[in-house]
Amino acid sequence: MSILVALSDKGTVWIGSDTQVTDGGTKWLLGPKWSFAPPWTFGVVGSARAATVLIHKAPQVFGVADTIHDVCFNARSALLADGFRAANGDVPGIPEFDMFVVRGPHLWWIGDDFSGEAVQVDLPVAIGSGDAFAFGAMMVAREYGASPEEILRAGLRAAMKFSISCGGEEWVHSIL
Repeated sequence: MSILVALSDKGTVWIGSDTQVTDGGTKWLLGPKWSFAPPWTFGVVGSARAATVLIHKAPQVFGVADTIHDVCFNARSALLADGFRAANGDVPGIPEFDMFVVRGPHLWWIGDDFSGEAVQVDLPVAIGSGDAFAFGAMMVAREYGASPEEILRAGLRAAMKFSISCGGEEWVHSIL
């Protein structure tokens, strides 16, 4: 599993992740959990297969998308076309996953029901393993006046310390 963190601050979206992949009793370093499909940036947690499909089908999902609603529709279509079948009771054919999507100064959260919800500006958010630890640490750092980068790093450190599924290095990047 992975931890993804993000924060929209003064027209810039900051993104971050751990760099470790964990599967059962095995873990290895992979790199950042974010993918770039200009002008879109996205990160997926949950189903590793869903993440792989969305990364490989980024041109079909993001390359033709003008709005977040296009992204939601295209992502669902890409997963169904790849043979996904019912994994939960909410949306037939879709596995459990969460995704952050960024375009310009805008940040959205997309769940496995494919509703694209805008994330409140100046609110740090986290999805994936250790998300509660990350969110708590980020809110404390925010209250103490930390910079956006410091806020995300605090969240990543907390998730990596307390969730056995997170690890590796802190990776933080700004999207201008």
